[in-house]
Amino acid sequence: MLPICSFTISGKFTLKSQVIPSPKTLGDHLRNERFKRKHSQGYVASLIGVRQSYLSLWELNRKEVSLKYKQAALEYLRPGKRV
Repeated sequence: MLPICSFTISGKFTLKSQVIPSPKTLGDHLRNERFKRKHSQGYVASLIGVRQSYLSLWELNRKEVSLKYKQAALEYLRPGKRV
């Protein structure tokens, strides 16, 4: 019979700062506004019309926002627009 083993891993897990202090890209602006409004990536992605994974790539600046979705992304960022 094999011995039963049990262990616990503990520690602090810290996220990178949620807000980008000097946003340079549309993805940076989307991320900052999303955190400011306390929206999830899934929610914002559905408003823009893309998958959550695609929005994540924009926010991480791994992909540029395509022309097809720029208007919807800018609409989300419009001042006074509270969805």
